Amino acid sequence: MTREHIARLSHVSRPELDYPAGLHGELRAMVQFAGTTVDGEASRIYPPLLQSDVRY
Repeated sequence: MTREHIARLSHVSRPELDYPAGLHGELRAMVQFAGTTVDGEASRIYPPLLQSDVRY
């Protein structure tokens, strides 16, 4: 195969990472840890959760 063939195949077969890959940093910590400290990483509670008495 030529380099062009390999480049085209690499382009069309590149995976698209979806949830939760898009969560990074503070948002990830808020959703994942919900206000706890894990491995020295403190987090806040995800703001929409503060509007409800329900906790997960």
